[in-house]
Amino acid sequence: MPMRRAAAAHVAVFVVPAVVLGCAEERAVTVPPRVAVAAPMPEPVGVVEAPLERVPFVAPVAVPTAEATAFPKLQPDFVACYKRGRRAAPAMADGRVTLQASVDAQGKVSCAVPADARGLTGEVADCLAERLGREALPPGSGPTLAMTVLFTGGEARLEKSAARRAVLDEVDTRGIDDAGDIIRGLVPDLASCVRQGGSTRGSAVLYVRGRVGRSGEVTCTVATSTQPLPDEVRACAADRLRHAKFAPPRTGKGVVSIPVTIVGPR
Repeated sequence: MPMRRAAAAHVAVFVVPAVVLGCAEERAVTVPPRVAVAAPMPEPVGVVEAPLERVPFVAPVAVPTAEATAFPKLQPDFVACYKRGRRAAPAMADGRVTLQASVDAQGKVSCAVPADARGLTGEVADCLAERLGREALPPGSGPTLAMTVLFTGGEARLEKSAARRAVLDEVDTRGIDDAGDIIRGLVPDLASCVRQGGSTRGSAVLYVRGRVGRSGEVTCTVATSTQPLPDEVRACAADRLRHAKFAPPRTGKGVVSIPVTIVGPR
């Protein structure tokens, strides 16, 4: 709080000449001092910027990777590949294989190759890769994809350690009402941006920040990260926020800050 200026006290002394009739002598009479108190200075008037408001999410939003998104559709066909291979080679038991693929901008898999196959026949590995090669992924899923598929007891599952997640934590806003729904709507776009970075080891935090103008439009954006990330990831995230539309800020301007935690395989 700004300190008030101490009120200044002024002492005024008045001297009044008095004439006594019938006497030739004049005497000075001193009037008791009066205290004049100066009016207090007014409080300075200024715009105090509101603190960042926190838009709480009920729980962090786990953004699935292209691998995790595609696997549920692939899983039945992967199991069929395994069962056909098991009929041809009854001695084949549990196993695993890593499928690597290149993906174009439209999400089409242009090349899928099996690698590091263990416990599976070559025919099964080729069958899995061929099935992946026919899959249509969401645009922006590329440029590469890598999934490790485990077969246990005749069932197929995606190896968890190979999955990469983008976790959307609490978002900070200033002066913007009902920003939570808008931010949640950005989740798929931010997920697509994260996937463009390929494999990410360990964890990193991608901060996407922007200023919101009087009409709710995003006037400028910037994306930074705690760990090195490809330029295209940051540029993509900043561009996605730039195209968002918020409610008009209460004070005519607003700020939004979105932290995206990218969790990669250990």
